[in-house]
Amino acid sequence: MEQRGYFIGTQYGPMAHADWPDKEVASTVQIAFYDATNPEAREFVWSRIKENYLDPYGITAFWLDACEPELKPGFPENLRYWAGPGLEVGNSYPAENSRTFYEGSARPARTRSSPSTARRGRAASATAPPCGPVTSAPTSRPCAARSRPA
Repeated sequence: MEQRGYFIGTQYGPMAHADWPDKEVASTVQIAFYDATNPEAREFVWSRIKENYLDPYGITAFWLDACEPELKPGFPENLRYWAGPGLEVGNSYPAENSRTFYEGSARPARTRSSPSTARRGRAASATAPPCGPVTSAPTSRPCAARSRPA
């Protein structure tokens, strides 16, 4: 992905965007986020989702976490997206990340996605509502993954 230019870049400094704690690793792991504003990167990510989740296991619903990547360095003017500088396009990341799944799932027309950061009036039109019952009770939860019937 890095060689294809599918990660969010930086003007100055390394490509690593966040330190991530990982199990059985003494220190944090450096990670980078894919550039969801890049149509080729979205297609690439969806092809991996389809190949590794949809086709073999029939998983058709996805919880889209990290829709608001906490990128470092902590100033968006350093970030470089396919669509432009971080200050100009950085806030489009949640919608573009959802678009990856919407466009990919439009082909088989059966996948649902729910961004973890969606709030009333904020979710992109490409997202689907939670697939479980929505009530005011604190116990109602959206589906994380659902397999299609055999």
